[in-house]
Amino acid sequence: MSEMIDNDGIRLALSVEGDGPDLLFVHGLGSAQLLWRPLIAALRDRYRCWNLDLRGHGASDRAPGYNYAGYTSDVAAALDHIGAPTIGIGHSLGGGSLTRAAAAGHPNLSALYAIDSAILRRERAPGTLRIFETQLKMLREFQPENRPVDDYEAVLAAAPYRAGGTNRDHMIPEQLRGRAESLSQLDPECLEAVVEGKMTGDFVAPDIAIPMRVLAADPELGASFRPEWHDELRRHAPQATTRTLEGVGHQMLMMQGFDDVVRADLEDWLATLT
Repeated sequence: MSEMIDNDGIRLALSVEGDGPDLLFVHGLGSAQLLWRPLIAALRDRYRCWNLDLRGHGASDRAPGYNYAGYTSDVAAALDHIGAPTIGIGHSLGGGSLTRAAAAGHPNLSALYAIDSAILRRERAPGTLRIFETQLKMLREFQPENRPVDDYEAVLAAAPYRAGGTNRDHMIPEQLRGRAESLSQLDPECLEAVVEGKMTGDFVAPDIAIPMRVLAADPELGASFRPEWHDELRRHAPQATTRTLEGVGHQMLMMQGFDDVVRADLEDWLATLT
């Protein structure tokens, strides 16, 4: 079931399926609900899975501007709508926004699973910044021309992957298509905010009392959660645990052979909570 919820005049797309303890899935920059569909398909027999499109993404409304405060308010609005203890699961921007909701002490956020999120500080890594600049240029050209999703997919597929080869060599076809569709719907200003540095700045969380799990990408392949932050995180979040997946970059959910690793790690962690 899909519906639109209101966040101070901005309509947010939120879908739900399954039954059981509540999970809220929040995608990263440039993605949308499509990112989570394979994972939700594996969990919906045991959990009620809520899937949110952040502002400017997917079927949600575009906004006058984009920053972490706005994205975090979207997460809070979804948690308010759910109205029950909820485990947040977020990738990248989604994990960062959930972490900020946890730092603010949202009463419905009971635990947090963050996938390669820059949750202690946001740095504009040169490699990642170049990717966003390329994607922004594509959106500025393709969207006014109403180009088909096939065109977005072709550009993404041919882009180089940091471990060698191209995205087509490494990405799950369903995820490659979903990423292309999500970018075709994205407000270009979401990427512009990152390219212009509006999303940078230190963020050091106050004490976070809820259970937390961080899954980090390989630092040699552009991880957003850096190795030097593991101990720092545990000082702020005593219940936090971390794990680094070697051999995969930031978009680990989309990569062949690693989606199942993420799913297994998440399921094992959820079993300790529920």
